[in-house]
Amino acid sequence: MAKQTKQFKQNLVKSLQNVNNVAYMGQLDENRWLLEFVEGSFKVNEAWFIKTPEGDEFIALPQQVLNSLINNLQNHHEEKLLILLRHEIKELMPIDLEDTMVVAIHELDKYKGNNGNLHAINVKEFAKRIKAAHPNLFLHLDKFFNL
Repeated sequence: MAKQTKQFKQNLVKSLQNVNNVAYMGQLDENRWLLEFVEGSFKVNEAWFIKTPEGDEFIALPQQVLNSLINNLQNHHEEKLLILLRHEIKELMPIDLEDTMVVAIHELDKYKGNNGNLHAINVKEFAKRIKAAHPNLFLHLDKFFNL
C-alpha cells in the first residue's frame, strides 16, 4: 500500500513537471464543455493542463491530491506559528520553556476554527496574554531589581 502511494505521488509530480496531459477546452453550449487532449490522455492519477480558446490555463488535480496539498499547507502554517510563538515566549523569559509552550498550545487550541484550522494571530500579543494570564510561568526580574 505504501509503495502504491509513493508511486502515485511520483507519477503526479512527474505529470506536473513534464506537462504530459494537455487538453484544449471548447464550449459546446452554455453548460457543456469538450476536452480534446493534444498531448497525453485522461489519467486519473496525473494532473491535466487545460487551455481555453481565450488563452486561460487551468490545472486539474485528483481530489485526494488537492486535499493533501491543503492539509500540508495548514500543517506548515501551524508549525510556523508555533515556531514564532516559541520565539516570542522565549523573549518574555519563561521559567520553563516547555511547560510554558504546553500552556500556550492549550490556549492556542481555543483559536482553532470549527474545521480545526488555526487562524492567523498576532503571536507577540498572544505571548503577552499568556504571560498575563499565567504569571507563575515567567521570571519577573523587575521585582528582583525593584524596577
